[in-house]
Amino acid sequence: MLLAVDRSNSALRAIEYVCDLARSGAQLEVEVLNVPRPVPALCFENQTMADRYYREQGEAVVGDINEALRDAGLYSNVHIEPGDAAATIVNVAERRNCTRIVMGTRGLGSIGNLVLGSVAYKVLQLAPIPVTLVR
Repeated sequence: MLLAVDRSNSALRAIEYVCDLARSGAQLEVEVLNVPRPVPALCFENQTMADRYYREQGEAVVGDINEALRDAGLYSNVHIEPGDAAATIVNVAERRNCTRIVMGTRGLGSIGNLVLGSVAYKVLQLAPIPVTLVR
């Protein structure tokens, strides 16, 4: 499964959901994905600086997540990929042959509708595989 995360409370509950599945005996392979918000290329002198920036942003989010997953008996591959959040989530899930996407209903974005976050809504529209949204 692909576990898409940011620093939102909703993402924290999605992580706990996956850990609870593992503790209940579910056999899981987990790909963890953080999608840092893209910054205009003009902000960086070169691609190496951009790559370092995105890596640092993503590592700040996923560091504690790996520990929580390990405590639940899970080991994961971590991916940090900037871009459009919804499209990137779906693309990584497809590339990694995931059979499910798990994510929170609302992230840290400032734009979204009142019932469901805009990224979650778009993932539901784009994904050819089941999506589990955790409130």
